[in-house]
Amino acid sequence: MRISRKKIERITVEIKQVDLYNEAEQEKYKDHPNMANSLVEVKLGFFQKERYEYIYIISKKSGG
Repeated sequence: MRISRKKIERITVEIKQVDLYNEAEQEKYKDHPNMANSLVEVKLGFFQKERYEYIYIISKKSGG
């Protein structure tokens, strides 16, 4: 399993392929063609946006 996080800046948070990776992996894979692909959009309530700073993303670890 892989856990990453993304800063909540708006009520609607778009999760992209690159968001599944930690910062070091994001730098390593930044030039791969599908990293900017959108996977899902999550709409938070106003109070969740105000209460939490990050959304945590749990995904299956791929490869290797």
